[in-house]
Amino acid sequence: MTSPISRHAAVRSPAPVRPHQVTSPEVAPEAPRRRPADVYTPPVAPPVPLTRRERAVEHMMRFVPESDTELRTAIRGASSSFSERQLVRMDQAGVVFAANRRGGLPAERVRGAAEGFVNERTPTIGGRTGGRYLPELRTIQLRSRSEGSIVHEMAHAWDDVRNDRVRLGDGASPQLQRRLALEDAGHTAFASDRELAGALQAYRGRRPNPNDERGHSAFSLNADPHEPLENPREFYAEGYALFHRGSPERLEVMRRQAPELYRVLYREASSAGTLGTQPRLD
Repeated sequence: MTSPISRHAAVRSPAPVRPHQVTSPEVAPEAPRRRPADVYTPPVAPPVPLTRRERAVEHMMRFVPESDTELRTAIRGASSSFSERQLVRMDQAGVVFAANRRGGLPAERVRGAAEGFVNERTPTIGGRTGGRYLPELRTIQLRSRSEGSIVHEMAHAWDDVRNDRVRLGDGASPQLQRRLALEDAGHTAFASDRELAGALQAYRGRRPNPNDERGHSAFSLNADPHEPLENPREFYAEGYALFHRGSPERLEVMRRQAPELYRVLYREASSAGTLGTQPRLD
């Protein structure tokens, strides 16, 4: 018979309970991000290179502010009345455009022998004049945005350049530069402009019917009626603007009143390739 367990017998402690080891769950691989839907971007065409005539015009406008888009657009439009050869030659001769504003004359032009002379004129255009050509500086200073007025001033520049006159920066002596500036101020005709001088003399002698209170005939496009009568250069410049920009009715008036000038302009435009629908004189 088995003896009962003594109450004083040692009690065996239960084995310690170890904490449950929780294994970390496996991290699922990150799903690839979805790319946004492709947006069609049309290809950008490379800039079209400027033509030779466009490069000449843009270079002559380097003193006209980029912000003056109206004037720059008008100059480009007026340039269509001149051939590529004319524009390139004017650019190579140093002709530039300038806007009519205080200090508007390019600083690099207002110096040397003509500095005092130009300062007397002031850097801005006075009165109602829409523009002016300063031959001693070969600078076309513009107030008007009218393409016809710009053609008139460009014709002055072309008339100057085609006569191969010496200007500042061309190696002329200060005495010669000063003399040229003073000659231009006096509105003297170019020595080689005998044909234009004769055309103006014939126009004056023809005594066309007056149509203004001063008794002068007005075939002009932009100028006051009397201005073409002042000298051969105004006669040529205003005639050039009218020949390339005038209405058929205005062209007919010039053909009738100044046929000698019309013949010069027709021959010149035909040679330059700028002849449009202007009728022949004959």
